Amino acid sequence: MAVSARAAAPAQSGEGVAVLARRPHAFLALAVVLTAVLSLGIVGFKPLGIPALQTDAGVGLLADPSSPGFADQALYADSFGADPVVVMVEAPNGVELLTGNHFIGLASLEGQLADAKTHPGIKKVYGPGTVVNTLALEVTKRGLEICATQAKAAEDAAVKSAAAAGRGAADQQAAGQAAFDAAAKACAQALAAQYPSLGVPALNNPAFIKQVLLEPDGTKTRPYWAWAMPDPHHALITVRMDRNASLSDVRKVLATVDKARQRPAPAKVTPPSASGASGASNGAQQAVTPTGDLSDLRITVSGAPVLTTSLADAVQWWLVALLPLALVAMLLVTLFVLRVPLRMLAVPLAALAAFWTAGAAGLARLPITPATMAVLPVVLGLATDYALQAVNRLADEESGGPAGRVVRAARAILPPTGIAALATVAGVLAFALSPLPLLRQFALFLAIGVVAAYLVAMLVGVPLFALVLSSDLRRFFAQPAAKPSWPALARLGRAPLGAVIPLAVVGLLGWSALPFLRVETDPNHLMPAGDPALAQAEHVRSSIGLAGEIDLVMVGPAVASPEAIQWLDTRSAQIANREQGQLRPETSLPAFLSAFNQGKVPDAQLTQTILQKMPPYFTGAVLSTDHGVSRSVFAVTQLTSVEQDGRIVDGMKQGPPPPAGYRAYPAGLSVIASDALRQLRQELLPLNLLALGLVFRADP
Repeated sequence: MAVSARAAAPAQSGEGVAVLARRPHAFLALAVVLTAVLSLGIVGFKPLGIPALQTDAGVGLLADPSSPGFADQALYADSFGADPVVVMVEAPNGVELLTGNHFIGLASLEGQLADAKTHPGIKKVYGPGTVVNTLALEVTKRGLEICATQAKAAEDAAVKSAAAAGRGAADQQAAGQAAFDAAAKACAQALAAQYPSLGVPALNNPAFIKQVLLEPDGTKTRPYWAWAMPDPHHALITVRMDRNASLSDVRKVLATVDKARQRPAPAKVTPPSASGASGASNGAQQAVTPTGDLSDLRITVSGAPVLTTSLADAVQWWLVALLPLALVAMLLVTLFVLRVPLRMLAVPLAALAAFWTAGAAGLARLPITPATMAVLPVVLGLATDYALQAVNRLADEESGGPAGRVVRAARAILPPTGIAALATVAGVLAFALSPLPLLRQFALFLAIGVVAAYLVAMLVGVPLFALVLSSDLRRFFAQPAAKPSWPALARLGRAPLGAVIPLAVVGLLGWSALPFLRVETDPNHLMPAGDPALAQAEHVRSSIGLAGEIDLVMVGPAVASPEAIQWLDTRSAQIANREQGQLRPETSLPAFLSAFNQGKVPDAQLTQTILQKMPPYFTGAVLSTDHGVSRSVFAVTQLTSVEQDGRIVDGMKQGPPPPAGYRAYPAGLSVIASDALRQLRQELLPLNLLALGLVFRADP
């Protein structure tokens, strides 16, 4: 019984192939329906909740969600936001940056970016406009509280005195009001006299802006505000993204900044002369508007999310541009090199296989990434190979009708190519075991591509060949030609074992070199030449020495305690000294507190007073009481490769441990990328060996 069952299998397979060749119209119609369904994965269909095929080059591709390190990075991002988009606003020569109009414009832009309705992917926005505005409101609030307290005390005393003198209620109220007004006025005058250079605390007051942000000599920024204004000619808006922000969210940020960049200058106004005559003037002035003016400033956008988005856009653009070129190249090769009938059909079949692959990947929510981009050319090659094997075998079938020739050729070709496809899928899926989404998505995408290439060859290729050979189309696609002959390849196929052994040795040497394979991670080499985002990143780096960010995060029960603050301050100084030229301290919880204690870390009582009195806008940048997390922020001063980032991260992990009950770790994109590269190198050889084993296991 077992023998008869095995004998029946080829017959059943042959009958299936015969149906493909004898009913071509039905299967081609099925292919049209399948193509329409898969197209939804590319263009999307909102009524069914099917999104369009996405491109992605985000940091999430590099993170292992099951690792402890991922939880640490998530805690950091949830506390302070993920890696930021950096907007540098630069005053050209001869233009004053610290004007009321400019700072109103900065605050307006920061407010637009912080709007959760239009920018849901943003966690926090920090910038000089909001800094000055917050301080102005705080100074005004404190002044009002002081003067209100003094005025109320004067009012109560006046009312009490009038009552003691036997005056009526109306007189008591009038006396109290007069005392209140006089005391409030005297308090305001006293405060103004105490701070004569401060001026009115307002966003449009240049004197207040300079007093708050600059050192007394007016030539340098106060150290703590360097993260918002590195120098009097440059301002920085830091847009910290949500850790789940998409590339679309980053593009919205870029669009908002570009809109601010393109906004025209407000109209000039001509004030009347001192005599009030309308015909005279003292010169045109720029009107102060509610949105301010940034038109005379240069705005540059940088940061890891910007480079990531630019890379994803470049991937998408080159994919669209190069796939047609690849098809043209394949068409030329099949036209002039391969002299077999029906060869011209291999190229459209390959294009259809690529389309099916992209559609199926879209339905499976697999994005186009820098890794999966390599899948589509592979699919083109596989589909072309399957089709050309079929037409080459068909050229050997000279007798019988069109359907019979196609059936015999398909019976000879489809089973071995099917086994090869199965073995390929099995080997590729070994890489799906990787915890890295980038590698896992590549494996799944490629497995889909191999299946799509084989299905196109079987469900479309076989019926199409039968249809062409049995119709007038054969005059265009199946011109008679001599049987192909490949003498050179035939000689190579008969090469003796002695000639093959050296090739096998070379292959083994290649396998042994896998752990030492260099992975290119330098952004200057990964990004397309002349990429605008890379040029802007270099401009920011050369202007203010900022190419990226890496943080030292501290977690514990009381990160604002003197013990924890002192350790973070000491460890931050050690890291800065160790990495001179690579890292520069930007801000930290100890630095924030020291700014209000003459440059010294305050004691526990003063620390609590500062944290209670200061607005959350400032304290939340370096301290998250909800999560028990504090941080030190370091600016990366050079565009670095992931290998260089790894050396910096390893250096940050060295040194004395934090106090008992606390832990500290480096955080940011540099950490995630370096950990991913280390894991990729560890997995490279084992996954390749597993893939090889699965290939041999699947190949009978």
